[in-house]
Amino acid sequence: MAPAEPGDKGPGDTGPGNTGPGNTGAGATGRVGSSGIAFRTCIGCRKRDPRGSLLRVVLRDGLLCVDPQGVEPGRGAWFHLECAERSLRGLPAALRWRGALDLAPIRAFLAIEHDQK
Repeated sequence: MAPAEPGDKGPGDTGPGNTGPGNTGAGATGRVGSSGIAFRTCIGCRKRDPRGSLLRVVLRDGLLCVDPQGVEPGRGAWFHLECAERSLRGLPAALRWRGALDLAPIRAFLAIEHDQK
């Protein structure tokens, strides 16, 4: 196998501008505002907000998991807590999952969040 040439894509390199493991990929796609804050789109209302104001759920091994820090590996979807019901209906499509999803872990988390307020 020939050694890598400068500019060759390596493992995990997903496109131009990738600077390594710490790269969020947001700079080239406009998902970061001019203040450096990362924005995400709510799958319920389609409104863009700073990622800290949305909840991320991630699909890992066919199971839904809440990802409050937004750092877990796997395909994820973001939504506002107030958009939860609408978001849960669209979750399979947002996660590109065919078939039924067990929403119980997410509903349990949302119930706990609601009770704490």
